Amino acid sequence: MADQELDPSDPSCLHLVSAFLAMDSTESLISLSRVCGGGSVTEGVQRFIWDHCLSKAAQNFHAPYLKNFLKKLIAEIEVNHDLVLDELYEQYAYYMTSLKVLLVNGGVI
Repeated sequence: MADQELDPSDPSCLHLVSAFLAMDSTESLISLSRVCGGGSVTEGVQRFIWDHCLSKAAQNFHAPYLKNFLKKLIAEIEVNHDLVLDELYEQYAYYMTSLKVLLVNGGVI
């Protein structure tokens, strides 16, 4: 059964988006994600994070920050034996390969 879509105007969702935009610690973002999901990072929360945070931040954010957040978010979801959205895995893989290419080519991150 699919999770209910989260309301972006809900205070807990606004706090999550604000914390993401402020580049708060990943621990803080995970904690706020749990609040949005009623105690765990549900598929609905993952979809909200994808739609309202990650998909809009691709070119405008510090890539290592996003990679670290995705790594910890995925770990949090997996440790609870929940399903991770494919988009999150794909975005994490993208950052893993992109950052590796930049480092090998001597690029600045």
